[in-house]
Amino acid sequence: MVWGLPASGWALAGGIICVGPSALLAARLARALANPQANFGAAFLVGELLKVALVAALFALAYTQGGGVHALALLLGFIAAAQGYFLALLLPDR
Repeated sequence: MVWGLPASGWALAGGIICVGPSALLAARLARALANPQANFGAAFLVGELLKVALVAALFALAYTQGGGVHALALLLGFIAAAQGYFLALLLPDR
C-alpha cells in the first residue's frame, strides 16, 4: 500500500505467481502418494521442473501483457509468499 492501490494488486499477483504453481505441485505429489505404483521421486522431479517453468512463464506473462506493471511490488509479493513457507515452520505445533 506504500506505492498505492495498483502496486498492491501487483504484489498480490506476485504472491499468486508463487502459490499457484506450488499448489499444483502439491496436488501432483498427493496423487503420486495415493498411487502405490507411482514413482514418487520421478513425480517430484517432473513436478518441480513444471513448477519452475510455470513460474517463469507467469512472470513473463505479467511483464509482457500486464499494462503498467509495478515490477518491484510484483517481485516483493513473490518473495513474501515464498518466505511464508519458511516462517510457517517457526510456528509451534498445536
